[in-house]
Amino acid sequence: MRILIPVLIVIALSQFLLHMGGKNKQINSSGVMAATVDATLPSVQVKSDDREPKARKKPSGNALMLTFRGTLSRKRGDYRAAIGHLNKAIEVDPYFADAYCQRGFAWWQSDFDGRLEHTLSDTSRAIEIDPATSALVYIIRGQAYVENKQLGAAMDDFDRAIALNPDSHSAFGARAWAYAKAGNLTLARQDILRALALDPPTDEQASLQSFLDEVNAQMK
Repeated sequence: MRILIPVLIVIALSQFLLHMGGKNKQINSSGVMAATVDATLPSVQVKSDDREPKARKKPSGNALMLTFRGTLSRKRGDYRAAIGHLNKAIEVDPYFADAYCQRGFAWWQSDFDGRLEHTLSDTSRAIEIDPATSALVYIIRGQAYVENKQLGAAMDDFDRAIALNPDSHSAFGARAWAYAKAGNLTLARQDILRALALDPPTDEQASLQSFLDEVNAQMK
């Protein structure tokens, strides 16, 4: 799961820098402006009266395979295919938290209509099924909360992500973005420095350093 986390720093930094510039555009996982998609992709919904079985079974091979395919499609930037695979995975196993997490991630990175609502719905369902599923799902939902101007809820999610994985530079970077959006540049700076101290990959180190430079400039 940890190999999926780093792209979030690029997304958060790009959105922060655009925010400081007074713009509001969607950025994909490569930091490139996303192309417009004119159709909304439906999510598979679990009925509100469904309940997780007391004895949680391991996900089926088909659900794992479909989730793997969806993850690969998401990483390639083919969000339509990713969501399609993950819809099928959830049909096979409505209680597979990782499938919801990955589908929420695909919605978050896309620019499809309803992306924010679907991101929040899927990540919340993953957390409902397994509150300790991963730090990633809290980071994704937290960033969606930030975009939805629910900064208190976002902070709670980033705190939870850090509690689950104190070595996640992405969690500290995402929380720094939220602090910056809230105007608390001192705490934003502290979290960027914590993220840098966790020795992120070279490309993300450069992104975090740019973020730090921007925050330092704002503090002058």
